[in-house]
Amino acid sequence: MPKDHAGRQRMSWDDTLADIRTGNSRIAAILAGSLVQMVLKVAVTYNMVPLTKAEDKNLFEGSGPLSTLSAQINVGYALGLFGKKVRHDLHVIRDIRNDFAHTLHDVTLEHADFAGRLAALHSVQLLPDKSDKPPADLLASAAELLCLS
Repeated sequence: MPKDHAGRQRMSWDDTLADIRTGNSRIAAILAGSLVQMVLKVAVTYNMVPLTKAEDKNLFEGSGPLSTLSAQINVGYALGLFGKKVRHDLHVIRDIRNDFAHTLHDVTLEHADFAGRLAALHSVQLLPDKSDKPPADLLASAAELLCLS
């Protein structure tokens, strides 16, 4: 497995999507948010001048202007990397991730609020068999489609 800058092993794309589909709802929501944020950061930085590690850290970590997924989504949209529908879906996935990351309540993606938000994603509307998929599958499929957009 490839390693990141800190020497930690990275999960493969397929393993990450499998964990979103089969993990508990909290893991699925957080992994989906992390996956789209990782791909979005690559897309945003591709459209910048080459950055040193220190410059990258100043922009994307701590209190940097692009340290949040929300900021990265808004900048990606402003750069024309994607349109309003993708921006909407990215913000919904961000909101779902935040909901799971910041609550101690026992909630699942099957809860009507989450299932409804997932079913309303523009990217989910593109799936031919969306009515047969459980919410975790919809989340994984949406994250995958958004990363490929």
